[in-house]
Amino acid sequence: MKNTKTLLLAAVSALALTVSSPAFAADEVVAKVNGKDITTADLQQLEKSLPPEMLQRAKEKGNIKGDLINQLVDLKVLTDSALKSDVAKKKEVQQAIERAKEQVIVQAFVFEQLKAKVNEAAIEKEYKALKDKFMTEVKNKKEVKVRHILLKEEADAKAALKRLKSGEDFQKLARELSIDKQSGQDGGDLGYILEGTVPDFDEALKKLKTGKTSAEATKTQFGYHLFKVDDRRSAKAPKFDDVKAQLGQRVQQKAFLDLVKRLRDKASIEIIAKDTAKK
Repeated sequence: MKNTKTLLLAAVSALALTVSSPAFAADEVVAKVNGKDITTADLQQLEKSLPPEMLQRAKEKGNIKGDLINQLVDLKVLTDSALKSDVAKKKEVQQAIERAKEQVIVQAFVFEQLKAKVNEAAIEKEYKALKDKFMTEVKNKKEVKVRHILLKEEADAKAALKRLKSGEDFQKLARELSIDKQSGQDGGDLGYILEGTVPDFDEALKKLKTGKTSAEATKTQFGYHLFKVDDRRSAKAPKFDDVKAQLGQRVQQKAFLDLVKRLRDKASIEIIAKDTAKK
C-alpha cells in the first residue's frame, strides 16, 4: 500500500502529461474509467515520467504493468472528481491556470524562435571559435595525465604512502582507499589536467616524472592527495563529440539571451521601482 501511494504521488506530478496522452489507433485499451479509455500509450507516458529509482522498485515487485494501470485509474478518478468540483472556480486556481497557460505558450514560442538557430551547424561554429581561442591561450603549455588517491587524514595518507613504497599497485589502492569515489573506482584517474588550472596540484605535479608517484602527500581543502603521473603531452583541444552537449546548451543559451534582448529593444518598458533596471 505504501509503494502504491508513493507511485500515485509521483504520477500526480506528471498529471498534465499522463491524463491527456493521445491514444493512437494501434494502441491497446487496457482499462476504462467513466467511459474513457486508458491505453498502452498512456502507460508508456506514465512510465517515462516516473523517477528511475521509483520505477525500478515497481519493476522489482514483478507486476509493473498492473501497477501502472492502477496508477492511471487512480489519476483518472481523481481528475474526473476534480473537474466536477467547484475548485476550478476559485480565484487562486484560475490565476494558477492562467500562469500555466502562459508558460506553455511561452515555451512553444521560444522553441519556434530558437529552432533555426540551435542546430548542428551552429554548434560546430561555436566549437571552432572556442577551439581556436583555447589553442591560442594554451600555446606551449602541457597537459598532465594524473591519478590520485584522496585521504581524509594525514595519518591515512602516510599509511597509504608506505604501502605504495612497498610496491602495492596505485590503481588498486585508489579503488580501495580513496574517498573520491568517482575517480577511485577508475583507479584514481583524473584525466588530463592543463598546467596552471589546478593551482593546488601544480607544485606537486611539477616534481613528478612521468610514471612516478608522490614522495609525500599534498594537502588541499579536500584532504590529502597522493599523485601518480601517467603521461605528459602538449595541450590539446577537447574532441567535438566530448563537448557537443555542453556546446549545444551554450548555443541555446546565447540564442535565448539574444531573443530576449531583441524583444526588450522593441518593447515599451517603464520600470517604476528604483535601482532595479537592467544595466
